[in-house]
Amino acid sequence: GPDIIVIGSEEQVASPTESLDLVSVDSPWLSCIEEVQSRQIRDLEDIFFRQDIRGKPIVLTDPAHHSNVGDNMLGFGEWFLFSRFGLSRNEVKVCRLYQADPMVPRCKYNQYLNARLITFHAGGNWGNIWQPVHLARMSAMEEALKLGKVFLSFPQSLWFTHSKYARRDSMKVRAIVQRTCGFKKAKKFLILTWRQRDSYKAALRLYPFADNRLIPDIAFQIGPLL
Repeated sequence: GPDIIVIGSEEQVASPTESLDLVSVDSPWLSCIEEVQSRQIRDLEDIFFRQDIRGKPIVLTDPAHHSNVGDNMLGFGEWFLFSRFGLSRNEVKVCRLYQADPMVPRCKYNQYLNARLITFHAGGNWGNIWQPVHLARMSAMEEALKLGKVFLSFPQSLWFTHSKYARRDSMKVRAIVQRTCGFKKAKKFLILTWRQRDSYKAALRLYPFADNRLIPDIAFQIGPLL
């Protein structure tokens, strides 16, 4: 089939320019923010309220702590989301792989025996444009699934410089699933969320065995600030 995996330009990858048609252009901006946040909650509540997840600690993997303001806003958005699901800071365990502050403890999921849900920081780094982060995510995914935990990747943008790298990544994730939870249970254990339509459509082709969802950029959870 045609190569449809290489997506746009770098500027498009890092920005949720293809926003979802949630409200009319005449709606007040406050209503817009509220509708975006409501949609995010609706699209994720079945995960956070699952019987095997609810009431147990949650792990946030590798939130970015550096000079990129956008990445920091994503981290704040994730904490707002946890709060809206009734989680306190003590119930969310934070660990480091590549992006988080060096003072944050390294990720060793087998230490979180009671945790059922492993979440991974949102952003625009799924693919080979920021390969170290993506490789760390693949390693975390395999460790989490091997331990029988649910792996939720917060909304990402997907970017590969060539379709051959996209296909290679698809095979790698497929192999991880085969070695761990298996394809029959993959949609229950591997949940990938995307903040752009083109990334979502590409993910459906690359990772059809996963539970792929189109969800607005997690930074929208912060507002309103005024």
